[in-house]
Amino acid sequence: MRDYEFITARHFEYFEPADLGEALALLDEHGPAGAKVLAGGQSLMVMMRRRALMPPVLIDVKRIAELSGIEEREGGLVLGATTLLDDVVGSGLVGRVLPGLADVAGQMGSIQILNRATVGGAICHADPSFDLTPALAALEARAVIRSSAGSREIPVEEVASGRYENQLKPNELLVSVVVPAQPEGSLFGFANFRRRGGEMPLAQAGVRVTLGGSQEVADARIVVGGAGPVPVRSARAEDLLRAVQLDEAAASRAGAQAEVDAQPFGDARGDAQWRSALVGTVVKRALLAAAR
Repeated sequence: MRDYEFITARHFEYFEPADLGEALALLDEHGPAGAKVLAGGQSLMVMMRRRALMPPVLIDVKRIAELSGIEEREGGLVLGATTLLDDVVGSGLVGRVLPGLADVAGQMGSIQILNRATVGGAICHADPSFDLTPALAALEARAVIRSSAGSREIPVEEVASGRYENQLKPNELLVSVVVPAQPEGSLFGFANFRRRGGEMPLAQAGVRVTLGGSQEVADARIVVGGAGPVPVRSARAEDLLRAVQLDEAAASRAGAQAEVDAQPFGDARGDAQWRSALVGTVVKRALLAAAR
């Protein structure tokens, strides 16, 4: 049996641009031919070693200062694309503005992984098992995408177009993620399911519930990961929560509806029916976490 883990990637050209303008120019030149952007490389390099990906050009953006860092903006946050997950975990600013987001980032791997993986890489890699995108989507985060022709913003859950595929054009680069200020009375919750510690989650859910003056739910966002190739909102589960108290009964009803709506894929780690049941479980757990 051949061990694909240790197969060496084929020859490729390597560029390390000094600034964003140079990076975008390189993408104009090499993007259409299949160039890949390297940030932390936590996932990309593994896929190259296994020859699941064999790009002719790597454009390493991790030393571009303007792509890294965490800033507060109008009560929300701006996360640079090359910001390490460990920096999100340890940020006092994130801990003050959105403490739940720091907790999610901290669940995404060992300390070694957190010190290599980046915010932008976790989103653009589009692995359905990654926790970050459903959590950010529940908070209405938007991805800021740049090219030499200009910039555009899209909801962060729309970056993924399929399993390990994103909708960025060959000459585009995700430069930051903007998390807006959350509505008054908002509660955030997150839950995932792993068979055992250290494994990738089989399903996860990020939720934001906004309470009205009577402490009933005025609005809700439920975003599920692992239920298909891309993160999905569970609109009918959200509808069940409006105008009711957020208690265990309400969380159970919403979870059951999310389970019905889920259309997950099956793979070696679990069939589609079992993953549907997991969706209901993680949605209920996330809602109860928010209620606490």
